[in-house]
Amino acid sequence: MRNSLVVFYIVGCLMMTAACTHIAPQSGQSGASIENRIQEHWTAKVSQEWKSVYAGYCSAYRDQAPFSDFLKMSKIMIEKFEVTKIQKDSSGSKADVTVTFSAEVQGHLMPGVNTTEVWVYENGNWYACPDASGLKTFFQ
Repeated sequence: MRNSLVVFYIVGCLMMTAACTHIAPQSGQSGASIENRIQEHWTAKVSQEWKSVYAGYCSAYRDQAPFSDFLKMSKIMIEKFEVTKIQKDSSGSKADVTVTFSAEVQGHLMPGVNTTEVWVYENGNWYACPDASGLKTFFQ
């Protein structure tokens, strides 16, 4: 009898868990929500986890900017950040994200820097997608 109750409990828990697996962050989208992805990306910048930062960029950027070139541009030290605005387009697969951050550049603190990033939904997740068109000529 006791074994039956344990099995019933486990099956019940599995059914409840399975019932929630269809819930996605946004209609028709899987993966983490854009808010979570932005937080992860910028937290990695603060922690200087450059492999994680690079992995958070869209495929178009990574195709144009090899990791070695990306590292040459990653000398800025982000002290803190705040996501101030997320504006999705009508398709829901692209967004303009405004972030205010403080950074240390060559020993000087620069508080309140604003930047607007383009984020795209691709391959089941959200990615920052900066324009990398000029990088090849810059590093060659």
